[in-house]
Amino acid sequence: MGSGKTSLASGLARGMGIAVRIASPTFLYLQSYHASGSPPALPLLHADWDRVSPGAEDLEEALVEGASERVTIVEWGEKLPDSVVAIFPLRVRLTLSIPENREGRRVRILWDPESGREEALARVRTNFRHCLQTELPSLVSPSEQ
Repeated sequence: MGSGKTSLASGLARGMGIAVRIASPTFLYLQSYHASGSPPALPLLHADWDRVSPGAEDLEEALVEGASERVTIVEWGEKLPDSVVAIFPLRVRLTLSIPENREGRRVRILWDPESGREEALARVRTNFRHCLQTELPSLVSPSEQ
């Protein structure tokens, strides 16, 4: 809790050209966002699986429907059934934590390669590293600081 999951989703959305405010999906479970512009970017589905009951087939179905045609970020994704995780064609697992000194955030990245997807994974990894090395403005507006 409070490790920056929604801030990470906001940064991802901004990088995808999605200009709307990203809210935590804690009470709605699934929120979909679309970029404006031309050509249109992939849509983003932001999910929170923390309080989803095991066997929630309707939410699982909504999560996997169109999985190969969008970017999906799942908070508490470790709670997803393996059968649902397997549907996503390319997976990157991020673990966020707060250091003991409470300054900043620690990010652990696990690249989950699939057979035949190594080239796509290498492109994503290269782009992701470039983004991490680029200093960007804060995701927090001055009024929220």
